[in-house]
Amino acid sequence: MSVIATILLFCLSLHPGKIVIRKWRQGIDFLGYVTMPYRRVLRTKTKNRIFTKINDKNIQSYLGILKHCNGYKIEQNILKMTKAGELENLKRAIEADKSLSLYGAANLVFGEGNPEAEVMFIGEAPGFHENKQMRPFVGLAGKLLNKLLAEIKWPRESIYITNIVKRRPPKNRDPLPKEIKAYGPYLKKQIKIINPKIIAPLGRFAMNYFLPTEKISQAHGKAYTLRGKIILPLYHPAAALRSTAVLKDLEADFKKLPILLNRAVL
Repeated sequence: MSVIATILLFCLSLHPGKIVIRKWRQGIDFLGYVTMPYRRVLRTKTKNRIFTKINDKNIQSYLGILKHCNGYKIEQNILKMTKAGELENLKRAIEADKSLSLYGAANLVFGEGNPEAEVMFIGEAPGFHENKQMRPFVGLAGKLLNKLLAEIKWPRESIYITNIVKRRPPKNRDPLPKEIKAYGPYLKKQIKIINPKIIAPLGRFAMNYFLPTEKISQAHGKAYTLRGKIILPLYHPAAALRSTAVLKDLEADFKKLPILLNRAVL
């Protein structure tokens, strides 16, 4: 028995009252797809449902559906419809940019969180654990960051976290000026897409990206305004793990975030 006949018999047993016999070249309509001799496309109803129901939370699921068919044009339209889609497009652009420093030497750690976040935390570069898991702030510094967020009753999922340099420098060294410069344009696009009210740079390298003349020991916990955004420099959690005094300052500065956000919203 041919493959086509087997599929038709299977369909007959599933839908005895909805049998449509048509030529193979017209495709077989099955499980949301229409399978043709040399390609597979989404059925019209499935496509319409995607465009009706897509949002920032389910976009990855729908992009997964498109991986199993010829849906490039549909995918490009979807990526323009939501902030999550725009971020996915930006991530793909970074992955494809072979001119970037550290390309091929480490995994891309793009960033994660709520695309609609009102607060965006920006570190300097991924570390060992971040490179391994391809997620920002998942090591000891990340655990401290989670604890500080919990203390002000902000779920990690409610904010957005990324780094200036999106690949780990060798041996966890400090990011070089040329690396910061290379990844800077992508960070600007990331900020533009998310459009947060508050940007919280973590550590001196992240702070100096926005405030190049300031010193973290003097600027931490002070609110600045830059291009319509509130910039609140904070000590890096890794520095707080090494110093009790820095930890106390970081805890105190974190408590200013909800107050600043309330003012920004009003």
